Amino acid sequence: MEINSEFGNLEAGDVLEPDFPEENVTFQQEDWRRALIEEVSFKPALWRIQDSSYSEKDSKEQAWTDVTANLNLRFEMNLQRKRAGVCVV
Repeated sequence: MEINSEFGNLEAGDVLEPDFPEENVTFQQEDWRRALIEEVSFKPALWRIQDSSYSEKDSKEQAWTDVTANLNLRFEMNLQRKRAGVCVV
């Protein structure tokens, strides 16, 4: 299955390499999991069957867009805090 994305054409199983050195990553894997779970919990269209938006494709796509934007914001804020000597998830 081929996916067109901002990264170009991807095949199932492709691995994306980060554009930054590994030592600049501020979130630990468990922190990312918690952050993802928290962000998804704010979007019932992604997980709550009873939600009116659950079966609407556009609503789900917007919810995922919001989740990724919020995770990216958290990541950027953490990078800035790390550079300032403070790291908070």
